[in-house]
Amino acid sequence: MNQLGGFPLLTLLLAIPLLGALIVVSLRSNKGDTWRWLAILAAVADFFVSLFLYMGWSYDPGGTVQFQDGPWPWISYLGIQHYLAVDGVNAHLVVLTTLVVPLVLLAARPHSATSGRIGSFWTLVLEASTLGALTTRNLVCFTLFWLTALVSAFLLAGVNGYPSGAAVRFVVTIAFTAVLMLACVVGLSVQKLPLDVPDLVASSIAWREQAWLFCGMALAMAAASAVLPFHMWYLDTQCHASPSARTLISAVLLNVGWCGLVRFCCSDF
Repeated sequence: MNQLGGFPLLTLLLAIPLLGALIVVSLRSNKGDTWRWLAILAAVADFFVSLFLYMGWSYDPGGTVQFQDGPWPWISYLGIQHYLAVDGVNAHLVVLTTLVVPLVLLAARPHSATSGRIGSFWTLVLEASTLGALTTRNLVCFTLFWLTALVSAFLLAGVNGYPSGAAVRFVVTIAFTAVLMLACVVGLSVQKLPLDVPDLVASSIAWREQAWLFCGMALAMAAASAVLPFHMWYLDTQCHASPSARTLISAVLLNVGWCGLVRFCCSDF
């Protein structure tokens, strides 16, 4: 269901921070703080666009998805489609993400103009990839968005320096998550099952395959959500990363893992 007559609101939510990130990184000079205000402008614009989710929300006890974009074919032979939607699980997290990012950009005090511009770039990329992971209904796109968010968070945490041991633990977490998520996607592809969530839920899967897929998805999301005993990378970021990076990882990034855990492992939608 799309309350805006087919207008791709969710796609716009992803496009605004990406466009802002490209503009920020394309500036030739680090002098002044033009890059900072452009990043803040993009983030604030994204927040105001996200408010349309509440303004046009229709109460539905059945949990029907709303503001749906797609499914539109993208890489059809791999089962990848552009398919975004929100419901009662992720709508609030989308608005929370678009609220936290501009506040972080406004409060950030970079060590230098170069680190500040790079940090703003990765902050906007993190916002776009997080919004994509929260709203996508395609498992391959979810994997790509989530891994992009993890890599963005790692690079954002390392803008002002990151101890080698902490960096190794973060990289291992990203690699562990990537391997498990890709294994789940490959497993579904081998079984010739659809990769869109609604079609996947309607499919018939043997209980053994379901158990393996559940374990793989749950472990991947637990690792990226800093669930014990996969929490060491998160403790490192809280000790060594900048206040901006710590806030974004705690208030934005971790939500993706928990939302994915509910979406793919603990629900029937």
